[in-house]
Amino acid sequence: MVPLHDRAELRRFLARHKLAARKGFAQHFLCSRRVVEAIAERMQGFGGILEIGPGPGVLTGPLSEAASKLIALEIDPRMSSALAESAPMAEVRLGDALKVPLDSLLAELPEPRAIVSNIPYHITGPLVTRVADARRSYELAVLMLQKEVAKRVLAKEGSPDRGSLSVFLQAQFEIERVCDVPAGAFEPPPKVDSAVLSLFPRETGLTEAEERRFFGFVRAGFSQPRKTLANNLKAAFGPSPDSPSPCRDSWSGRGRGKGWGSDSGPESTDSPDSPSPCRDSGSGRGRGKGWGSDSGQDSASESKDSPDSEPKSTDSPDSPSPYRDSGSGRGRGKGWGSDSRPESTDSPDSEPESTDSPDSPSPCRDSGSGRGRGKGWGSALVQTGLPENVRPHMLSVEQWRSLWQSVERSNNGD
Repeated sequence: MVPLHDRAELRRFLARHKLAARKGFAQHFLCSRRVVEAIAERMQGFGGILEIGPGPGVLTGPLSEAASKLIALEIDPRMSSALAESAPMAEVRLGDALKVPLDSLLAELPEPRAIVSNIPYHITGPLVTRVADARRSYELAVLMLQKEVAKRVLAKEGSPDRGSLSVFLQAQFEIERVCDVPAGAFEPPPKVDSAVLSLFPRETGLTEAEERRFFGFVRAGFSQPRKTLANNLKAAFGPSPDSPSPCRDSWSGRGRGKGWGSDSGPESTDSPDSPSPCRDSGSGRGRGKGWGSDSGQDSASESKDSPDSEPKSTDSPDSPSPYRDSGSGRGRGKGWGSDSRPESTDSPDSEPESTDSPDSPSPCRDSGSGRGRGKGWGSALVQTGLPENVRPHMLSVEQWRSLWQSVERSNNGD
């Protein structure tokens, strides 16, 4: 077996096969004996292993010797000859892990089964989602992720690092940190550090359709993590039907400010192009001075807010701002863990890529009205005993599930 965990040996091996890392595939080849041994230790006792993205075979060689059968799924056809030398016992399949049905490959392996992957940073979100979707077909997944993403995956309730990805994975897996991996453990070194996590699947007790609705509800709740949960749910689903006024916060009963839905307040001083004084300020519309209207004219006066009124929008209704409310199907909240932060493949603050198209219908919405499956969230917040100003990162998986189930009962008329 070629000792590819040694950097000098790896370089000679790559040169012999005329291979170089391709940026298009975000290739960074592991060359750390410590990390290879830590991962191999977790794989002991598994009869079948599916390795996603084996590259030249740094992990593939030792893992294929320990397992009864190993399937190496590789997108880069250049790696075939290298894998034939470094891991002759592995069964190499060329294909895209985002398209090949993982369940089918896992079904070819003897039990117990495991998945292992050094996940390219630029496809973290989609690939993690596919691995999670296949969790009923294996007993363990060992994944190497960008360190900041791993930190979010592990974040508990109350942590500012907690996001929709945290809830999504913690609801489906028991998660443990295996080891940290510095950038220098790769050839060539990336700009960020990594971490290895082990994920043990667990049952959610939900059907696949219920899981889609639940995780869609969680995504909506995290659409803007610096806002309260109530504001995010209202932006996604509209005012709750148990609200005393369509212009009020649907569960606190507070008015939207002078002229913004107060039953006896003075007239609104909104822009003349605002169709209603009850516009939802959370949707990024309404309170501006008319600069977004087709006429191009400003209104004569600005809105005067009361101390508890909502902050003014900085976006025109027709402005294609990247910071538009994701609940409307636009902008920043397009996937797991994006949570209103910009995405970068190299920055430590980068987030997993979305698996959903921004214009795809949310699994917890009524596809006809854009509202619907979350419409009873107002009473659900009260019933679950959550404080008025609670923010999405404060909730545990159990609290998220309890809140969603209360909304489901409300929608079903129970």
